[in-house]
Amino acid sequence: MKKVALAACLSLREEVTCRLQDLGVLELVDVGEDLQRGMPLSVARDRLDRLTGALKYLEGFTSRRKGLVETFVTVKDPVTPEEFDLITSTYDEEGIVKDCLAGEARLAEIGHRRQQLQDTVTCLSPWLGLNVPVESLEAQDRVCLALGWMANKDVVALAEASLTLPMHVEKVSQEGSRTYVAIFLLAGHPEARDLLERSQITRASFEGLRGTPQQLVDRATEEIRHLDIEEEQIRKKAHGMLEETTNLRALHDNLVFQAERAGATELFTHTQRAFVIRGWVRAKHMPQLEHAFRDLGSRVSILSEDPGEGDDPPVVLENPALIQPFEVVTNLYGNPRYGEVDPTPLLAPFFFVFFGLSLSDGGYGLVLTLLCLYMLKKMDIPEGGKRLFRLLALGGVSTVVFGALTGSWFGNAVQILPFEALKALSARITLFDPLRNPLAVLGLALGMGVLQVWFGILVKMVIDIREGRVLEGLLDQGSWLIFIASVAFFAFEGQLLGTGLGRYLVIAGALLVMFAAGRRQKSLLLKPFSAVLGLYGVVGYVGDVLSYARLLALGLATGVIAMVVNQIAQLPQGIPVVGIVLSILIMAGGHSFNLLVSTLGSFIHSGRLQFVEFFTKFFEGGGKTFRPFRKEGRFTAVKG
Repeated sequence: MKKVALAACLSLREEVTCRLQDLGVLELVDVGEDLQRGMPLSVARDRLDRLTGALKYLEGFTSRRKGLVETFVTVKDPVTPEEFDLITSTYDEEGIVKDCLAGEARLAEIGHRRQQLQDTVTCLSPWLGLNVPVESLEAQDRVCLALGWMANKDVVALAEASLTLPMHVEKVSQEGSRTYVAIFLLAGHPEARDLLERSQITRASFEGLRGTPQQLVDRATEEIRHLDIEEEQIRKKAHGMLEETTNLRALHDNLVFQAERAGATELFTHTQRAFVIRGWVRAKHMPQLEHAFRDLGSRVSILSEDPGEGDDPPVVLENPALIQPFEVVTNLYGNPRYGEVDPTPLLAPFFFVFFGLSLSDGGYGLVLTLLCLYMLKKMDIPEGGKRLFRLLALGGVSTVVFGALTGSWFGNAVQILPFEALKALSARITLFDPLRNPLAVLGLALGMGVLQVWFGILVKMVIDIREGRVLEGLLDQGSWLIFIASVAFFAFEGQLLGTGLGRYLVIAGALLVMFAAGRRQKSLLLKPFSAVLGLYGVVGYVGDVLSYARLLALGLATGVIAMVVNQIAQLPQGIPVVGIVLSILIMAGGHSFNLLVSTLGSFIHSGRLQFVEFFTKFFEGGGKTFRPFRKEGRFTAVKG
């Protein structure tokens, strides 16, 4: 990474900004408040907001549903540079945008009004038996009136009580446990009013309404019908505008580019005649940056230098093509700090194996790999999405290997299907069956755990030595490397050699760990305690290794669920004609679900082992991602 300062005449500011955005190799750095800032934003934000609103409105009318891929990544419209320039220079979006925003506002009004009318209909439906205008249902001088609903049992009790009082209870309608009533009582009889107040009546209100309930319901229903017609017309018009979406998207992205250029100028330091841009560029792109401004001669000057003390350069991961997909895992945790070791090539082989062990079904691996390759070939996916699918494709390859070794092809489908050749071939390449011999897979998983933990400690020792902490690296990390290796040797030495040498190596390794842990304690009395406490760290390493047992659990879960799907699919096979169709549907749905869930689990847990058990041995992270100033559309991908 190179630290760059670009100085140019103030008159070239727009041209330089455009060239930098087109080039896309420089990350701009805010140079501080020591000099006057650049010009304020010049792009019409209001235009961009209106365009965004129109696109959001039209998106609600697209009939194309998001696929599984689009759930995770944004698929952009591919356009050529010529098409993009033509759209952004000639297309007038104002009419479409105006119609979209007006349609959105009117649909909101229609929805609100329809809800009001539907509430009115719902409210008046129980009172359709009243053939009098609701505005006339008011208390008179001698008669009081109460309208509302009560529980059925309360109406019966009130009606019985009214027999001895000057009041009348009229049942209008009944819905379930509710009875809608009109209660009339003569004025001047407080005992009747008291009885009414004690009753559990929920009063109805017809405030602002005029006409009989039936008339009101009819008017509301007719207005709803007209609103439905108007809404349908608006929606039909919106569907007709969908063909403009690509143009609107290109225009939106172009406005964003302009806004970003305007925003970038705020990071420039300028005087009355010149301005200065500072930023970071990858060393291999430095000639490309210089070449881009060579034709401007002395009016543009570019200076570069290596990062100095106190600088915090952004980070770019650079790995071979085969390793690049595994950068997805590293990025989930965070970039390494500038100068820190990139863990991607170190984790790649382990993640590859762990993913395969977790999914461990050859059929699933084959489908996963082919599906990812198809998406990579047929769909225009952003670079981040491509790396994810490449990673899953590699994981599928690993899954095919471990599925073949464990004899799992869509669970036990090979054993069910009437193909003897397949059974024989599967049996020949199967090394162990996890269901019959789970301890073998558990031993493999724990062995991989020991290897990765040991390797993480080794990486930390190399880093310490490389950074000049030779003694710390050899004692703090080297002692554990020897102790863990001696324990592993002791575990197998009794069966293979029987020399008894293993126990002495374990004792020597433990003493070395205790010596390394106790050497920093200055008090002679406390040194033994520090040494023993240091050896207690073995508990943490044992916990780390046991965590890898999840690989066995995930693999068993995938296989067992697949076998259950196969067994369920066999149940309807006795039904003539329909049975085979049902079996195929059950197998397709069941295995698709199992593949999706198990792939997600394999990815998460394989990554979790890297983050929690492996990275903690040597990796800190916290580096800033390199974000060059460039054109990166949200909706469109400009490709020549």
